[in-house]
Amino acid sequence: MRNIQQHSLKSTIAGVLAFSAAASLMVPSLVSAAPVSGAATLSINNPVFASVTTSAFYPVGTIISAYFDSTHDNDTITLTAPALTIDIPATSTDQWLVFPVNSPTPPASTNPANRFPQATTMDTGNTAVGQIGLSGALRNTNANTPYTNYLQFQDFSVEKINGVWNVVTHDNVGGAETLFQLVNPAEALDVNGNLTLSGDLVMGDGTNAYTLYGRNGPTIPGLSPWVNFLQVLPAQYNTVVGHFNLQPLAAAPTGLAAIPVSSTQINLSWADNANNEAAQYLERCQGGGCSNFVQIAAIPANTTAYNDTGLTAGTSYSYRIRAHGPTADSAYSNTDTAVTPTALPAAPSNLSSNAKTKTMVNLTWVDNSSNELNFKLERCKGQTCNNFVQIAAPAANATSFSNSGLTKNTWYRYRIRAYNAAGNSVYSNIYCVKTLS
Repeated sequence: MRNIQQHSLKSTIAGVLAFSAAASLMVPSLVSAAPVSGAATLSINNPVFASVTTSAFYPVGTIISAYFDSTHDNDTITLTAPALTIDIPATSTDQWLVFPVNSPTPPASTNPANRFPQATTMDTGNTAVGQIGLSGALRNTNANTPYTNYLQFQDFSVEKINGVWNVVTHDNVGGAETLFQLVNPAEALDVNGNLTLSGDLVMGDGTNAYTLYGRNGPTIPGLSPWVNFLQVLPAQYNTVVGHFNLQPLAAAPTGLAAIPVSSTQINLSWADNANNEAAQYLERCQGGGCSNFVQIAAIPANTTAYNDTGLTAGTSYSYRIRAHGPTADSAYSNTDTAVTPTALPAAPSNLSSNAKTKTMVNLTWVDNSSNELNFKLERCKGQTCNNFVQIAAPAANATSFSNSGLTKNTWYRYRIRAYNAAGNSVYSNIYCVKTLS
């Protein structure tokens, strides 16, 4: 009956303590604090978790039965988990959920029975100061179906207390209490000064635990810390029950440029600024001024170009891209828009020359197109030759080109056509000319 009495005690004092706990869950005030970016992933090995919490009072142990993300910030804590939480089976050994890092001033809960979103106040120049507020919560239940005698953790943060990283819960009954401790931590600052942190989760012995009403507050016998409340035996204090990984946001791509190369294809290029992305997500929408972007490709890390094919001629397409990091996605790049052309350019005409020497012919033509990207000038050698090859690509709107390096007293034949993303125009007339002797 002791387990039922302890759970009842938590339920009984909930209403009395909720207002006081909310007022007392103050995070450290740091003048030089800088927010930690990104998101954390958390996994629990429920069979192991149940085994370490097994005792005479919890013969089947307890488990983490659900993860809550930020969409549940204003759900009232009840005996029934809110809809659309991430259920964790009792047999799950490695089910992950991403918890975004909160800003220094996360949105406040309006109901004392709701969660209390924890701010991030970690000083990235001194990771022993402050806390990382994570946008999420956990639901803990007895491991015996139908999972009775639940415990509800409303929010949690990650804090370094006396040199040990702790996962600190902030519930509406016991205030701030250590649930897990992080062992074998890998802790560093990335090139931008943002904290990276990972490690194994153990129950620990409670020596770094917060107590009722937060740091240095009074205790409730048998309730705080969770290692005592869950009746973890000393031999099980350091059993690994899960894993934690915090990674900064990947840097956003920049300089996205969209260039139409045909009536059905747009080529994209950008600068990849991330050093920790797993992929890059390219999104597109169709139509002038569109905003309904959808992902069209997951592009490998470190790639800086993509050709979008199978498009419709004469259509506007807008693009944006972001880096997909290990725990969260970066901000979006700039948005760039391109229109696939609908018509081929008109062919140039009246190809001829207005000057020539022994080694040079100055060619001229009439530009009849308003939508070319450039011209393609071709030449062959001989008065009746037909083996034309491209020798130059004069710019759009050009009407002359000086072809040098020729052989004296020799016949050459020329032709030219215009080009745009829809393709090539038909050829101009063929112009035949002989250099001077």
